[in-house]
Amino acid sequence: SSWRIVEMPYTSVTHCAFLAASYLTPRDVLYVRNHGPVPAVAVEDADDHTIHFCAGAEEVAALSLAELRNRFETIQVPSILQCAGNRAADNLVANGIEGNGFAASDDEFIGLGMLGNIRWGGFRLSDLVQALVPESIRARWNVGDLHVTFEGLDGYYTSTPLSHIMDQTTDCLLAIEMNGEPLSPDHGFPIRVVLPGIAGARQVKWLSKITVGPL
Repeated sequence: SSWRIVEMPYTSVTHCAFLAASYLTPRDVLYVRNHGPVPAVAVEDADDHTIHFCAGAEEVAALSLAELRNRFETIQVPSILQCAGNRAADNLVANGIEGNGFAASDDEFIGLGMLGNIRWGGFRLSDLVQALVPESIRARWNVGDLHVTFEGLDGYYTSTPLSHIMDQTTDCLLAIEMNGEPLSPDHGFPIRVVLPGIAGARQVKWLSKITVGPL
């Protein structure tokens, strides 16, 4: 299992032995970084969990997880998930305590275990945007000026440039699986955002709403 740093909100790191042992990090030993309590979504209710898609203030679609499965292809993408606080302890040694956001917090104990390599299964985000946002709306977009804001059931939200999401080479997903298994509750069950190459803090868990618009 992972090594617990904080009980609430739960935070843990992956043991280095697990990182070295295999190409893919087992689901149950992957680090956890939560911002609050884990939203309760029962397994039997997962197919009814709904994602709301908005263009600005206008809701353009609302699809359940079952509807997403039926409508969109599930693809597999291996990608390293890494917290922005990985190696915080080394950061403090290298840069000192003064003005360092990791100082005087539990982050001081974070070594190199806030990462892991997972084979994510889910729906390509660019395909969803193309299919669910009407062409009449997309035609008015200046993609370089817009962001995609992701919001989770826990109230946490953050954004990523739309240009990055729409680039199919970035393999951005709405993920429902990790290593062929359903997401664990701590890792965003039933659905989360996966943005390869971007810090874990941007990859919202327990996803409930996606909005395209200016910041």
